[in-house]
Amino acid sequence: MPRRSSRISKSKLNLTVRDVPSKGLSSRISGVDPSEVLNLLSGLERHYCYSVLWSNSVQKVETQRILPLEETLKIAERIGVKHPQDQISKEWYPMSTDFIIDIRGDGDVRKIARSVKPANQLNSVRTMEKLEIERLYWKEIDIDWGIVTEQQISINFAKNAEYFLSCLEKSEHAPIPQSLFFQVESELFQEIQTSANSLSMCALNIDKRLGFQPGTCLWFVRHLVATKNWVVDMEVLFEPSNKIEIQRSSTMLNKVGEQAQ
Repeated sequence: MPRRSSRISKSKLNLTVRDVPSKGLSSRISGVDPSEVLNLLSGLERHYCYSVLWSNSVQKVETQRILPLEETLKIAERIGVKHPQDQISKEWYPMSTDFIIDIRGDGDVRKIARSVKPANQLNSVRTMEKLEIERLYWKEIDIDWGIVTEQQISINFAKNAEYFLSCLEKSEHAPIPQSLFFQVESELFQEIQTSANSLSMCALNIDKRLGFQPGTCLWFVRHLVATKNWVVDMEVLFEPSNKIEIQRSSTMLNKVGEQAQ
């Protein structure tokens, strides 16, 4: 009988990009809490992750959760399928689930588990056997589990979310003093609404008018969208070189109204 894998520490809860062979598409990004690091093993996982992070109801995202080897071995034996193992050492290899997500709603937080796979991999009998082990593990502890493919992910939405969320936190390289927040927001909004110029040109005009370094107001546009103060069509790929339609959110409208009083 194969030995239990010793390649991954028993105390380890999550895989990292260093633990799994990569085709160059792995990455590490910040989670809901900027101090948290999410390990993503494919471009598809990256797109799904940014789509999830965009949601206001998502409280926490965890990636590459290692499943208890003892439990997955029992499930594999029970349903009569081969548990994953190292092809060289023949040691049992721990299974993992790509995403564990905490979602706020109806006054509480519920946890869901999601595995991300290209749709064409679901034609593989072996892939489906491993996914069945995973599904049964989460079912036994009463946590909603599902498969996500590229068919459930809007690439434009995901790319936009990545573009904006990179400016979620204030940047020391493009500071907008809090005392100037409403002035800059107002001038930018008016320029974008009334000018026929591209977004990047509108932002540059306000940079010059207010004496900012070039790029400051474009960063601020992205920050305003990331913080949901401004609203754009997330299904249309955001191109600053184009004329962009932007609306104030109800939250921003309330802030502007309070500021005017």
